[in-house]
Amino acid sequence: MEPQTVPSSPAPETKPHNPPLNHPAKKLLLVILGTAVLAGSTLLGIQIGQSKKIDTQPVADSTPTTISADPTPSPTDIDNNLNTSSDWRTAKFGGLFSYEYPAGWHVAELWQENRIVIAIDPEPINTAPRGGPLSTFEITVINGQPNPDEILADHISRFNSTNYSNITQEKISAPIGDIYHFKGNIVGEMYNGEPVENYYFTFKGNPNDRYNQQVIIATLTFNDDPQLSETLRHIVTSFKQLTP
Repeated sequence: MEPQTVPSSPAPETKPHNPPLNHPAKKLLLVILGTAVLAGSTLLGIQIGQSKKIDTQPVADSTPTTISADPTPSPTDIDNNLNTSSDWRTAKFGGLFSYEYPAGWHVAELWQENRIVIAIDPEPINTAPRGGPLSTFEITVINGQPNPDEILADHISRFNSTNYSNITQEKISAPIGDIYHFKGNIVGEMYNGEPVENYYFTFKGNPNDRYNQQVIIATLTFNDDPQLSETLRHIVTSFKQLTP
C-alpha cells in the first residue's frame, strides 16, 4: 500500500506592518492637507470672481470712431471772396506798374533775358528744378522790345487748336487797355489734357516809347480750380501803370 500524501496548507499571507504614526506626524499631515484644501478653495473663488467680472463688463461698440484733423491750408482753400483791402497786398514793379496779390502769399521776381517772371505762390518760391510750373501764378513781363504789339499778337496766336483743345476766349475792357483771356487743355504727348489759363495784355501808356511798353502774360497752369481762376483774374485786373 502506497503511503498517502497529506496536502500541505498554504503559508499564511503576511501583511506589511505600517507602524502607527506618532502624534506629531499626524498633526503635520493634517496641517499640510488643510493648507492644500484652503489654497484650492481660494484659487477656485478667484477664478469664479474673475469670470463673473468679465461676464458683467459691457461690450464695446466695434464701429471705429473717425477723428478728422483740421485740413492743412493749401492754395485751393483760399477764400475767394477777397473784397477788402486787408485781403490783398500791393506790389510795385520798379516804377512801371503795380498789382495786387493775396495777403500772406510770396512774390519773387526772376530776371531772364528780355523778360522777367513774377512768381506768386502761397509757399516760399523755390527755383529748384521740378516737374510742372514754378509757382501757382506766373506773370511774364517782356520789356525792352521795339515791337511790343507784334509780340503780343504772336503769343496770343500760339493759343490755337494745334496746341490746345476746348479753347474758350474773351476780351476784358480795363483801364490799362484790352485784356485777352484764354483757357484750354494742352494737346501733345507731354502734359496732354492738362488745363492752362492765360491772360495777355500790354500797356498803351507809352506809345512813343515802345522799349518801355511791357507785354504781360499771366498764367495758371495744371489747375482748373475756380477759386484760383478768380484770384488770377483779380490780380490781372488790378494792374495799374505808374506815372513818373
